[in-house]
Amino acid sequence: MINVATLLSIGRHPRSGWPRCSPTDQRAVELALGQPDAKTVFLHAGDPSHPVLGEYLGLGVAALGVLVLPAGADPVPALAAHLRAETPDLVLTGNRGDGGRETGMVPYILAETLGLAFVSDVVAVTRDDGRIICLQGLPGGHRRRLACPLPAVVAVSANAPKPRAVSRRLTRVGRIVPIEVPDRHVVPDVAVQLEPAATRPRRLRDAGTGDFADRLRNITGAALDGGAATTGLSAEEAAARVMSYLSDNGCPVR
Repeated sequence: MINVATLLSIGRHPRSGWPRCSPTDQRAVELALGQPDAKTVFLHAGDPSHPVLGEYLGLGVAALGVLVLPAGADPVPALAAHLRAETPDLVLTGNRGDGGRETGMVPYILAETLGLAFVSDVVAVTRDDGRIICLQGLPGGHRRRLACPLPAVVAVSANAPKPRAVSRRLTRVGRIVPIEVPDRHVVPDVAVQLEPAATRPRRLRDAGTGDFADRLRNITGAALDGGAATTGLSAEEAAARVMSYLSDNGCPVR
């Protein structure tokens, strides 16, 4: 028997902005439910009345425990304290958040806080002699098998098996279980200061093809013999000439 805890978050549709189940968290649910001989629990940190949580129930989650936190609270301290007390063998999370101001660091910080092994970009998990074998997705469709000791935190990739369809019957049958969080674990999120984005530097014109004179003429818009000579300059003078050229062509130098 293995104890598996799966952490679920609220996502946001990239176009409409409407809240939704996080796609990678849905795949984590599928991976958890597919573990043989496992006791699975599912956790969310936030508002237990959020309507999106019902969709997770529709994926086959019989009971979803919700650590009750106010809006804007950092979920990591409450999750870490709860997991430390429950001591699951395996913690599954989505590989990244799905909209909003998330940093994608929650699985990493949890693993570090709890002192657990961590594997990211996982598409499949099997058990073998007291450890797990993770199939890790790599760029270009490649795969790599990693043996990881338990307990561990595993971040599930977007390339993991697709979740099952949401069942409206299971949505009505499943339960949301609020879990009160002690005040010492309710930590306000870090304040964020918004400011206008800096102007992006303009790309220099394509030099094209041809000999040196043609390429230089394409860049500067002037004939080769119309420019200033750059030979015989000191390093400081040459650098000043380059800085001046970049500034004149819309590439501010900091």
